[in-house]
Amino acid sequence: MTVGNRAFSVCESLTNISIPDTVTSIGTYVFSSCEKLTSIKLPSNITSIPEGMFYSCHSLTSFTIPDTISSIGEYAFADCTGLTSITIPDSVTYLGDFAFGACSSLTDITLSENITVIGSYLFTYCNSLTSFTIPENITEIGDYAFAYSESLTSVTIPASVTSIGEGSFEGCENLTLTVTEGSYAKQYAIDNNIPYRIKSSETVTPTAETETSDTETPPVGDYSNLSMWVCLMAVAVLAGTALAVKGRRTFR
Repeated sequence: MTVGNRAFSVCESLTNISIPDTVTSIGTYVFSSCEKLTSIKLPSNITSIPEGMFYSCHSLTSFTIPDTISSIGEYAFADCTGLTSITIPDSVTYLGDFAFGACSSLTDITLSENITVIGSYLFTYCNSLTSFTIPENITEIGDYAFAYSESLTSVTIPASVTSIGEGSFEGCENLTLTVTEGSYAKQYAIDNNIPYRIKSSETVTPTAETETSDTETPPVGDYSNLSMWVCLMAVAVLAGTALAVKGRRTFR
C-alpha cells in the first residue's frame, strides 16, 4: 500500500496519526503544513523519510526517527518551528539539503555516526541553536549549512573535515570556531575572518621538564661561575666575537 504525494497536506485539524505496517511507500510532502500535528507513528517497514514529509508542521515538538530509516529527504523537517530536539539514529546514512532548515526552536541535535556530509542549508536559520559539535565522521560541510543561525556562538570542527562550502557560517555574527591545529578548518577560519580557538587537548603547555636551552645555566650558589657566565654573555652580545676565557680570574 502506498500513501501518495501530499495525501494529508494542509489538514489543519490533524493532530495525530498512525500509519499501519501495511504501508510500504510514502510520497513527498505527505504531512506538509499540518500545523496542529503533534504525534505520528510510522510503519516499521519504510526505510526513508521522503522529501518535505513534515514541512511546516509547526506544532511538532519532537519526533523519534525509527532505526529502520536510512535516508532523510530534502526539506523533510524544514520550518518545523516547534521542533526542539532531534536524534538521528546510526541507521541513517544520508541527510538531504535543508532537511532541518528554519527549525527556529531547535536546540539539541544528535547526528548519525554513519553520515559523512552535512548537506547544504541543513541547519540554516536554526535561530535557537547556540552550539554544535561536528562528529569525527564528517568530512564535508555544505554551502550555507549553518547560515543565519543567529544565536550560534560555538561550533567544534574536527580534523576529519576537509571541505567547507560557500557561506557555511554566513550571518553567524557571534560565532567562534573550535578547530585542530594545522587543520583545514583552522585555515578556513583564517581565510574567512572567523574567530577561532585551538582545541585545548591539542595545546601543549611547556613544563620545566620539556623546556630546553642552548645555554647551560650555572649552578645556583657558585657565584664565581655566575659572574663569568654573565660577563661572557655581555661581551658576546656587544662584540659579536668568540671569547677565549683563561681561568676564573679573567673577569674578576
